[in-house]
Amino acid sequence: MTEHRPWFASYQAEVPHTLEPYPRTSVFSMLESSARRFPDRPAMAWFGRHMSYRFLLAEVERFSAVLSTLGVGKGDRVGLILPNCPQYVANSLPSEAAQNSVATPAGARTKYSTVVRYIVGVTSGWCLLIKVNADSWDSRIFRSLGV
Repeated sequence: MTEHRPWFASYQAEVPHTLEPYPRTSVFSMLESSARRFPDRPAMAWFGRHMSYRFLLAEVERFSAVLSTLGVGKGDRVGLILPNCPQYVANSLPSEAAQNSVATPAGARTKYSTVVRYIVGVTSGWCLLIKVNADSWDSRIFRSLGV
């Protein structure tokens, strides 16, 4: 751990400079553990509604099954285009943990040309685009890719 990061000067004395040692487990494994220990406790809150660890784990496993059915596997990248919402959490976890693929997020407000460049130039294997709200640019992405 490097002790000379400039932002450390603004930390209060009781704030640690690191959270090390980091666990040697996946985020998915941590979710499974939390769902076993605290099934009915809130895993997240969204506009006054709460999602329990049990429900979140069920959503993650459900989306993992969808990815598996589509043939997404180890090393594939799953492109996520979502706003900050519960679906983002539920859809980003399985692609990393359960499928051994990699979630590659893009902001929900990203320009369609940037997303096309990102898909064509950065990703390999599968790229699954997920949007909560459809708008005009998503159809242009598919036309640009020849889909």
